[in-house]
Amino acid sequence: MRKRLIISLLLIIALLSFYAALPRLAEQAVIATLQPYGVEVDRFDLEHPGWNRVLIRNLQLHQNTADYSLQLDSSNVEARFSLLQLFRQTEIEQFIIGNTDIRLRLHPQPSEDSTTELPPLPSQILKLLPATRIRVKQYSVHTDLNQLQLPGLPPQISLTGALDLSAEELTTRLQSLNEFQNATLALTLDADNQDRIGLNLTLDNSPLLQSQLQLTPATDRITVTSESLLDLSSWRQIRQHPLFASMLAQPYIPQQLPEIAGQLMIDGTTELHISPDQSLSGEHHYQLRSELQLLQPAQLLGQSPLDIQRANLTFGADLNIDPQDRIEMIFGQLEGTLQKISYQSPEGQFSSDEQSLSLVQPATVSSHPDQLPQIDISDIELLLKGTEIGFDFQQQQQPDSKFLTGQLRFEPVPVTLTGIDLQKLSAAVNLPKIHLTAQTDSLKIPTIQLSSQIDLQPEQISQHFKLKLLDSRFPDGLIDITGRSKTDLQTQISSGYWRAEPINLSRIDKLARSFVSDLPPELVINGGTLNHQGWFDHRSAGLALRLLNRADNLSLNYDQTRLFDTRWQSETLQRHSGQLTDTGELEIGFIDLGLPLQDFRSSYRLRRSAAGQQQLDINSSTVRLLGGELTTLPVSFDPAQPDIETAVALTHLDLAELIALEQQRGLSGAGTLNGQMPVRFVDNQLTVTNGQILSTPEGGWIRFDPPPEFRAMAQANPALSIAFDALENLQYDSLGIELDYLADGTALLKTHLKGNNPDWNNGQPVDFTVNIEENLPKLIQALQFTDKLTETIEKRYR
Repeated sequence: MRKRLIISLLLIIALLSFYAALPRLAEQAVIATLQPYGVEVDRFDLEHPGWNRVLIRNLQLHQNTADYSLQLDSSNVEARFSLLQLFRQTEIEQFIIGNTDIRLRLHPQPSEDSTTELPPLPSQILKLLPATRIRVKQYSVHTDLNQLQLPGLPPQISLTGALDLSAEELTTRLQSLNEFQNATLALTLDADNQDRIGLNLTLDNSPLLQSQLQLTPATDRITVTSESLLDLSSWRQIRQHPLFASMLAQPYIPQQLPEIAGQLMIDGTTELHISPDQSLSGEHHYQLRSELQLLQPAQLLGQSPLDIQRANLTFGADLNIDPQDRIEMIFGQLEGTLQKISYQSPEGQFSSDEQSLSLVQPATVSSHPDQLPQIDISDIELLLKGTEIGFDFQQQQQPDSKFLTGQLRFEPVPVTLTGIDLQKLSAAVNLPKIHLTAQTDSLKIPTIQLSSQIDLQPEQISQHFKLKLLDSRFPDGLIDITGRSKTDLQTQISSGYWRAEPINLSRIDKLARSFVSDLPPELVINGGTLNHQGWFDHRSAGLALRLLNRADNLSLNYDQTRLFDTRWQSETLQRHSGQLTDTGELEIGFIDLGLPLQDFRSSYRLRRSAAGQQQLDINSSTVRLLGGELTTLPVSFDPAQPDIETAVALTHLDLAELIALEQQRGLSGAGTLNGQMPVRFVDNQLTVTNGQILSTPEGGWIRFDPPPEFRAMAQANPALSIAFDALENLQYDSLGIELDYLADGTALLKTHLKGNNPDWNNGQPVDFTVNIEENLPKLIQALQFTDKLTETIEKRYR
């Protein structure tokens, strides 16, 4: 009995001694456990409020290596245990940590003497836990990245959350990330089932990332197989957060993205192994698949007038990362559909219900983390498949007036992108050949064949193009146009230049009538060559144009009038306000309208205000006529409602050439005539009032040797015989013609002829006055008066 009492007493004393020494033993155990890892304990305040638990009020430790510096500060760490289990297995049942704060600073240079080995599996880490279960009610981790100077990363990353782990499972939930409060992260790890890891990240209670990983160990490697699903609907909210905004503010990442929906699926493997040089390396092989949809209308290229209502994009790619960390992504599938597309400008708009594109050949994107943002992208070949593009243009001065509407259709178009630089956001686009067929409500538009080289830059888009207009109505079957253009994406200012190869104008009037409905049917263009070039400048203030035209060797017919060896050139300038000026020159070598006109020269200037008011200024014009010259005075008028009052001067007309027009046998003459004709054109009616043509003071002569039929008439009419005798050698002192041309086409001619025939009746004076009235369609026909003169003389003396 006494012996049993002594043993019990010794046992109690031993338990009390152990309990009293427990704080010291626990501190030594913690220090002994952490020392192999280079962790030093700075503070360890332990209490033992119960026989089966202890409380660590404060625990501070730190670890310094060449790669990082770590500092841990925990409070209210409660350890619960069973004495029997503690004696037998030296294992604590549970750690409950109230708060823990971890501060980590990463160093830029890794340790030179660090040994390379495969990282431990999660199951291996969990088996090293000093307790069956560890719960962290609140943890905060602050990572300092200042010394690394990594582009795109913030200087610090802070996160808070809760943690629960055991030897078989780890579960953690992220509560905040750099003050990002709307995201939660759930991480689960199942160590008993082949090291499976599950990751779920949500944003505003919506799933953002779901990932499942499985780790498979081998002798010298670890294989990680993963399946991940990324929901992109919250992309805009993510990049608005300061943490991600700085990471994504890279020139090769678009800064303005529209609202999108869709998922990105990533499946593949990562294999970590130790290379022969004892460095840890990895190989990564993944497959990416995605289907994206545009949720809201979007404007491409910043503030450009190109608008997309809906869009869908599907792609598939292989992602490979070699042991040297070289990243390569091969796109094997890429298909996109754009719907409800429109391009609007002050002059009109283009619109299309749907356009689609697809990848023709696989495209490769590659880079290295040390070379970012430099990314190598192979040439990309796409096939653009369009259905129909509608266009609708209105006159600039009359926005409500549509003058050209219709549709454009084209076959599938190959598109090649070369020289792609994501750092500079630049690329070259090659459109080798596009065939466009256009249809309007009233016009048959030539088929368009377009080849274009487009240079895309962050600040501007520029292009060089070749355009062919194909139509059987063209004399040569086509018209070739080359040019260039550029658009500043910041200011939305576009400018360009084009030039047409010399255009054969033979019978171009057939095509012109398709566009100008009121072109006179009497007009026929027989030949000539047109040279054309132009410039444009388009901005918010409007469209500015400069057009240069030159027609050489032009010949044409208008009814019975023919023009030969014609040369016309003009310069048209339109300002941004809509004000237009057209200045031109016209030279005609020969005009045949019943009497010959030669060397016609004139110049003009047409002005149109922004409000649509027009004024045409025609400078003084000259033309050689009947050995002399016809000159007009300068005039100015509104071409829409012409009201012209001017005068035409005739100088040095050769009477011999005038008489030759009549082609009357036996009639000849010599002399010089001058004159002027006041001309007025109002309400599309031409009138001449008090026109006069007079001989010069030195006079001239007229000789008429009547043909036999005229001699026969003279034998029966003595008076007519006298007139013929007087005209056989008439030396005139004055010859005058008075002309009035009425609005109804009636020409009133009054001709005076005074002189004598020295070979007849002793030079008796002769005075002829002839009045002619005729309704003539053209003034020039009224000048052919000699036949009327003969007929009048015949009637007078018959």
